Amino acid sequence: MDPFDAYVPIELVQALGGNGASEAFVTFMSHRLIRFASVDSLTQGDEMFGSRTWRSVQDMATNAKERYLVEAYRNTLARVGLDKIAGFQLLDERGLGFWLLHGTSHIRGVQKMKDAMWNVDPISGYRFRDPRPTLQASFDFSGSWKPDLQPLRHAITDLLEREGRVPIERVRKYTLFETAYKETHASDVLGELIKDGVVGRHPIRGPLAEAEVWPIASDAPTLFG
Repeated sequence: MDPFDAYVPIELVQALGGNGASEAFVTFMSHRLIRFASVDSLTQGDEMFGSRTWRSVQDMATNAKERYLVEAYRNTLARVGLDKIAGFQLLDERGLGFWLLHGTSHIRGVQKMKDAMWNVDPISGYRFRDPRPTLQASFDFSGSWKPDLQPLRHAITDLLEREGRVPIERVRKYTLFETAYKETHASDVLGELIKDGVVGRHPIRGPLAEAEVWPIASDAPTLFG
């Protein structure tokens, strides 16, 4: 769906959200919304969000505008039933670009979308950026590349510092829903953190997927007795 080149009212997105087999892939032009937030005669944004509340972006600091709109539309998708969301921003060499937001009601849809994102052929001159606040890194698609897992390492460390001892599945789902990375990336990062002595696991042996993990430095208490 491209809300600025085609008529995409919130009612249409809500109809998709009411069907468990549906998914929405939205071209989200945040810079256009920012530019025309004060123009009452342009109503695409009102139709897209289902209200005029998004227009408060015009009163925000410049560096907060884009972030606010991306999160507001993520919340809009979630409100109509498409609450499993993957998103990223494509940027050209000048730093200009647009957001792509994928919403579905089923976890498998997010997993498949992440596979597509990370298996895409290199796009010369473009990169994608994670929209979540904990991961402000960019991923370069130019030429040959490997995923930079350092931002995810920081994000997972922060998660464990906040929550203490958690099952591996909690970290994997956090990675899937709250970052641009895949669940398999979370397992790779946890393996390195355990190897480096930053994170502990129980049991020490056996499949990592069945373990609980915690930040060693914090002496985090168990949540599971």
